Amino acid sequence: MQILIYTTEDDYYLMPELKILDDLQAPGDTLKVRFKGPNPAAVLGMIPELLKNVMKISSKDTFETDMRWDAIGSDNGFYGVWMGKRGEDNWTKTFIRVLVQGDQSIADKTGKFELQLKGFIETSYNYSNSFQRMFWLFYNRHFYNEQRRKYIEEGKQDMFDIKEEIMSRFKILQED
Repeated sequence: MQILIYTTEDDYYLMPELKILDDLQAPGDTLKVRFKGPNPAAVLGMIPELLKNVMKISSKDTFETDMRWDAIGSDNGFYGVWMGKRGEDNWTKTFIRVLVQGDQSIADKTGKFELQLKGFIETSYNYSNSFQRMFWLFYNRHFYNEQRRKYIEEGKQDMFDIKEEIMSRFKILQED
């Protein structure tokens, strides 16, 4: 668990915020899938819809943060990053990031890719004085922590579901 306290001196009218970040895959931080075979670039079209369906979120909560293609040469390299964001309640959000990197031959449409899944939950509490800050820390530790653990387990299961679906669609029998 990582506790961050955000305050800015320039924006004195904004309330300070207590943020707690937890990795979904602690102590490891990523799930990986490797594929070598026909049409690996097809994974790029699957990810946004897969994030929406598995996380049960709308299109507005799915972000394509980076997409790159190498159109020069015999192997077209590709790289893409997507993020899915799900609001759990007033204080907590779940984030799952999918990174795909690979290449596909122009001649025979074969190639490879590596997919990485990383997820975390973010809980944030606004407060205006030290008593409220102490209250939020106490509340989080003694009452809300169990609910956060449930959100972590749900997010972790979503990551495994995405991995299993990719492995199923590309007929990957065993992970590396």
